[in-house]
Amino acid sequence: FQNFCIDNINYSNKYAQMTSLVGELADVFTGGSSNCREDFLGMALAFYGLELEEKFEPVDADEFIARQQRKSPEWVMPELIRKGDRVMVYAAPKAGKTTFLLNASFLMSEAGLKVLYIDGEMGEFVLAEQLHRAKKGRKTPNWQILSACALGDDFDFELRDNQKKYAPFIQEADVIIFDNLNALFPSSLSSTPESCKELNRYVFELSRQEKTVIIVRH
Repeated sequence: FQNFCIDNINYSNKYAQMTSLVGELADVFTGGSSNCREDFLGMALAFYGLELEEKFEPVDADEFIARQQRKSPEWVMPELIRKGDRVMVYAAPKAGKTTFLLNASFLMSEAGLKVLYIDGEMGEFVLAEQLHRAKKGRKTPNWQILSACALGDDFDFELRDNQKKYAPFIQEADVIIFDNLNALFPSSLSSTPESCKELNRYVFELSRQEKTVIIVRH
């Protein structure tokens, strides 16, 4: 714990990229407290005098505009989706959401982006047919898929164990497509106040790592 704090004190401005590791370490030291992030930061300050928390201050309108003008947006889909965006694709059943995203993701791959397509429920044969129609002989070396049916695995991404299990593949991707919300984040469609908490935390964490996240909702 002490070595971790000392090694990373000079990189506190990159806190967003350390969020996942910080959470895991905090779980170890606090016994899985619901406020593990706050506990971790408090322990670092109280025991070692280290301030790892980022400092945020409001800015006026002119400064905010100037900051954005200095940035050149990196487009994943020109004039539509940027690097780090969080996107929900929604349409009526059978409207072609998966077909659209497969074609779009192949174009992203051809442009040099690393795409990971995660399918939570489609049968292997149907999925293979859709892939064949969308691919149209194109070479897509940067495109990969994880299929729940093909792997015979539980793709509930609300479970931290599953997030960690598939993290190596997700970390390598520039664009992650979750198809679909119902299967991959099942409780997010319930009406309870806590229903979207884990979905929001996980997707926000990926976005802070500048990964583009696209979720299909049926």
